[in-house]
Amino acid sequence: MASAAVIGMGLSIVGVFLVYITFSETREANIIAKRAADDAANEAKSSRDALILMQRAVVRIISIRTSPAERDGWLEVTFDVQNDGQSNAYQFTIEYSHVDEAIFPENLRYTQHISKVLPPYNRSNFPDFATRTPKSFPSYMIGALSYATVHGTIFRTFFCMKMEAPPGRDELGGVINNILDPVFCPSMPRDS
Repeated sequence: MASAAVIGMGLSIVGVFLVYITFSETREANIIAKRAADDAANEAKSSRDALILMQRAVVRIISIRTSPAERDGWLEVTFDVQNDGQSNAYQFTIEYSHVDEAIFPENLRYTQHISKVLPPYNRSNFPDFATRTPKSFPSYMIGALSYATVHGTIFRTFFCMKMEAPPGRDELGGVINNILDPVFCPSMPRDS
């Protein structure tokens, strides 16, 4: 009977060892499965990001028009924008400042939100902005345009426009617009 107990105890030890090996291998299999799931998730995110980049809106400010405002010392500003992308752009925010040099400031002075949808391959304008008339010329209108596109992803495009002289009025009191064209601004951030 003692020999049966010793054999039973030996088999129990072997059984416990086999259970330990099984749990160790199960843990290792779970680690491998988690790595594979993480890799698959990263691949899915990369595919989604690639799809967004291919299908996104690409909005840029093509010009800025300024004209004298009714209030002295102020200018009315209209941003002309174009969507060269594959999908609609919406939820626009324009931040801008008037500066004396073509150096991108840390903080932009004016912010305005626009509720508008800009379809692909279309142009539009965002009127009804205002800024103070610059004290000296040339001056620069510098800023950023943020917008949403595919899956609500937010992108930003930056601009730097040069104003050579103040807009005015002709002899009959008609408004003379200035059309500001883009210029190179060495400190401007990169578009997203």
